[in-house]
Amino acid sequence: MADNINMNLPYNFDAEQSVLGCILQKSDCIQDVMIYLKPEYFYLPQHKTIFASMVAMYSNPGAAIDPVIIADALAKSGQYDSAGGRDYLVQLAQAVPSTANVESYAKIVKEQYYLRRLIESAQEIIEEANSGVGDTNALIDNAEQKIYDIREGKETNAPTRIGEVIINGVYDKLSKLTGENKDDYKGIPTGFGLLDKYTTGLNKSDFILIGARPAMGKTAFVLSMAKNIAVDYRNPVALFSLEMSNVQLVNRLIANVCEIPSEKIKSGQLANYEWQQLDYKLKNLMDAPLYVDDTPSLSVFELRTKARRLVREHGVRIIIID
Repeated sequence: MADNINMNLPYNFDAEQSVLGCILQKSDCIQDVMIYLKPEYFYLPQHKTIFASMVAMYSNPGAAIDPVIIADALAKSGQYDSAGGRDYLVQLAQAVPSTANVESYAKIVKEQYYLRRLIESAQEIIEEANSGVGDTNALIDNAEQKIYDIREGKETNAPTRIGEVIINGVYDKLSKLTGENKDDYKGIPTGFGLLDKYTTGLNKSDFILIGARPAMGKTAFVLSMAKNIAVDYRNPVALFSLEMSNVQLVNRLIANVCEIPSEKIKSGQLANYEWQQLDYKLKNLMDAPLYVDDTPSLSVFELRTKARRLVREHGVRIIIID
């Protein structure tokens, strides 16, 4: 075993052995295991080597999982000599009474892997914070990204049988949409009646692209939508503008809400009744849960960090990127 292994980190020796033993007993088990595991998910170096060899053999059409080749890989990596490698593989195959629980073993190995990643990331965050190097905001963003990366991998789903999706997904949502709190599960209306009729509103996890030639009114459309959602329906919205400043955007929003030509707002040439109209209608916009960000050259990483924060701190439900 390698000297650099930290035995204090969580791992399940029996589960790792059981996964490998099941595959040695019944090579078809690797199809079930590969849904959950990669070689790096194993903690012990020899187990990583064994599983990597198995995956390589399985990926080669017509090749069987061959214990002799695996033993040779263990010898080349310095984990065992050829004889010791063969003996260990025999021990693995004999240690598993049944292959029926191979998926359960694989899930345990995966769970322990993510626990180790969480501990390692926490240690890195502490070291970076104690180093005194770097801006505090950058350190916080980096810490958030580390945790997010772990969660992103943790939420990778294995293929699900359609019956489970129907029962736990479709029927569950239908029961909520027809229940007492049905309004909480309906799509968020955009304020455009015909659009809402065909799309049933903006639903959770929707990714929508609005495409058209330049100067066709894309920005005006999304601003109207943002205003309807935030002002009329009081749903928190975040608007990231990569082209206009927040002052330009808000001027257009004011023109939309107050029904005053934008040219008059830009020039300040408003009649007395228009000033009264502005004062009266602007209150709704000022109190609206609408957040505008006009950071130039915003990177995907920065946008994602800001979006997560807006969702966490302000309950943002819609994110618009112009």
